[in-house]
Amino acid sequence: MVRKALRSLLIGLAVVVVSVLRVLSRLVTVRTFIGNHKLFGHLCLEPEKYLAAKSSGLELYEIGFAGEKTPDNIGPIAFPQPKSKWTLDLWSFGKPNSRSNQALARMWKRELLVVPSFVVDVLLRANSRFKSRPIIDYRFSTLLSSDRYLDSSDAHLQLTAKENKSARSALRKMGLREGQQFVCFVVREGGEAEALSRNHSVHDFEAAALALAEVGIAVIRMGATNCTPMKLKHDLVFDYANTGNRSELADIYVMANCLFVVSTMSGPDALALAFRRPVLYIDVAHYGLVFSGTCLTTWVPARLIDMATSNNLSLTESFIRGVGWYWKDSQFADARIGIGKSTPDEICSYVLEMFESNAHDEKTSALATQKKYQTQMTEAMGDLGRLWHGPILSRLAPKFLEDNSEWFLDQIK
Repeated sequence: MVRKALRSLLIGLAVVVVSVLRVLSRLVTVRTFIGNHKLFGHLCLEPEKYLAAKSSGLELYEIGFAGEKTPDNIGPIAFPQPKSKWTLDLWSFGKPNSRSNQALARMWKRELLVVPSFVVDVLLRANSRFKSRPIIDYRFSTLLSSDRYLDSSDAHLQLTAKENKSARSALRKMGLREGQQFVCFVVREGGEAEALSRNHSVHDFEAAALALAEVGIAVIRMGATNCTPMKLKHDLVFDYANTGNRSELADIYVMANCLFVVSTMSGPDALALAFRRPVLYIDVAHYGLVFSGTCLTTWVPARLIDMATSNNLSLTESFIRGVGWYWKDSQFADARIGIGKSTPDEICSYVLEMFESNAHDEKTSALATQKKYQTQMTEAMGDLGRLWHGPILSRLAPKFLEDNSEWFLDQIK
């Protein structure tokens, strides 16, 4: 009873505040931002997208569905743009115990004006009582379109000296030496029925981990505490997920300081992008979901196989047939499209190539083929792709192009 009375009082006060905002609409606009803070990847990239757009003077918008959730209904979701002299942006990360990473939320509070969730709640309840609503209620849809903002600014997340020291201490306990260069592996093992195509066995990546270790580069395997243990034993290969030394702060530190990340597309790689660290994506079947609008992305497409003919779909054909826009595994199954993945030896070659590319420029001939890929990707996705990703700046793994460009880029049924 007391809680209900208190809420009514707060909403009443909020109505007064919103009324004042209506009167002052030419001077100040309030926007509220509610992210998907329960999902780690969203907590990483949504604030970064906002800050990158703000620092670069770019318009902020979302990609979502206009009606039924079909590929034909994917498009931009526009929000009113402030026209006042000043703008006050209020962020909410929900209740503390609902945040996917408390340390990350605390870091964002240094860059954003974050208020308690109940403040945003009562303001929006009051705002809904007005036909002409002075508060702009910005809702993040998905991570789509985040990539197109990343190359226009530097990273906004920064660890303090104290945070760096604490994270390094935890990693030393694991056995990682001070100053040791390392690569992070993110191998998804999730149980989400519509995203099993992104799963891989961690054992498929052990040859790559060993190859890096043998050239003096440490490997830190990320993941949940209950993930499958690695079989590989090496002084420079750390099954961090199963060491007992995991911490929220160390999770952030390794993504901020790695040479690059190898990922099958999962939440932690979003943090790498937020810190502007390169990511090698392995076996992505959801071509349209690749973060193609940033030069930080290198990717290896999964082979999309027409089960009726046993032929691989080219990049262009996959979008002509709508397959390139699929985001659920059941869509592939319904269309009788199989998904072919890389062998452990192929993964090893892609990873070593990624490491070597950090030290050497790509060959001129390979650059020409990359340009061909970027052009075909742009044309295949059309206007939606331009809205979604902006210019295509990603690249394909050069070894994948060398072995597969004849059918992937040129074959059109």
